[in-house]
Amino acid sequence: MHFSFDIFDTCLIRSCGFAHNVFDLLAIKILGENSSESVRADFVNIRISGEKIARTKKATEVTLNDIYNACDFSGLTSTTNQDIARAEILIEEKVLVGVKSIKKQIDKLHESGHKIYYISDMYLPETFLKEVLIEQGFWKNGDQLYVSCVSGKTKSTGELFDFVAQENNINFKQWHHWGDNKQSDYIIPKKKASKHI
Repeated sequence: MHFSFDIFDTCLIRSCGFAHNVFDLLAIKILGENSSESVRADFVNIRISGEKIARTKKATEVTLNDIYNACDFSGLTSTTNQDIARAEILIEEKVLVGVKSIKKQIDKLHESGHKIYYISDMYLPETFLKEVLIEQGFWKNGDQLYVSCVSGKTKSTGELFDFVAQENNINFKQWHHWGDNKQSDYIIPKKKASKHI
């Protein structure tokens, strides 16, 4: 058997809640605690809109660089987009915490000699995600990480599952995947398994 796990809201959760809250924290970090609520709201809207714009320009998953290339914060701050993107990653690093029940499950699989495939539809850099998985105790040498912004394929289309299967010679019938998204973590993998009877 082969075992894979989604990362966000499965292995890792944000202690601040929704991803949107990361942008609120980012606005305070960049604009200062004394900045007005309306200016911070403008900042958050620019970040959210930047992601939407980046997604319209690219058929595959966007990267954090793609998102920040579509953002214009110049009316609010002189901080460069590169520095704002770095600040976002630092905030993510602070707020991401491991889900203990999932970690226990993964520990047992590791103890049984299984390697784990971590699969994520995500714009954050692969190197960063691996660092967090290591820091939170999820990663073991031999595990593999597949991120949509690197491969250009997503779980939501099913292409990322196909890519992982081909690269590792995995039969869908012998693959167990855990995740929180009903469509991309349950319905799509189940369809793949039923097609490969």
